[in-house]
Amino acid sequence: MHRPSSRRALPLGALLTVTVVLSGCTAPQNSENSSAPGARSTTSGSFPVSFTNAWGTVTVPASPRRVVTLGYADTAVASALGAHIVGAVRSYGSVSGETKDENLPYAKPLDQSVTWLDPMKINTERKAGLEPDLILASTAFTLDEPTYRRLNTVAPVVTYEKQLYGADTTEETLRIGRALGDEKGAR
Repeated sequence: MHRPSSRRALPLGALLTVTVVLSGCTAPQNSENSSAPGARSTTSGSFPVSFTNAWGTVTVPASPRRVVTLGYADTAVASALGAHIVGAVRSYGSVSGETKDENLPYAKPLDQSVTWLDPMKINTERKAGLEPDLILASTAFTLDEPTYRRLNTVAPVVTYEKQLYGADTTEETLRIGRALGDEKGAR
């Protein structure tokens, strides 16, 4: 009997958990006063907001208008909260060749203008070209400290506080919501 490696099982288990959490998480989209199609205006968050990450502290100075997501839960939560995602990791199915659909199967499909990113390789220059003002990486399983530091020169990076998958999904969802200025919607 073939057993999946724990390395693969952990991210898939985390994705299933996020799917369950997000099934009840909805927030109204509001494009009023927006600089980009599909972007929402956040009124429930107060900025600047700071986060303690695994490799330091980062401050999100203002409500993000262009978001890059580097983890599957980051993409699912940000999408559910109506964030304007300009770059997102491709679905595991599209990376493995099981499907051509790059959208996550358990989240609302992202806009066709989204730049799809390889979750297995973090290319700092490609992320910089997307001109994000926030990078969400709380479930980016290929993120390491040198890459985190390079990405922080592009935009504030909100990642896990202590270790990958070290917090429960509720904590991670609220963290992402706070970074987007919509902790109320994340609740």
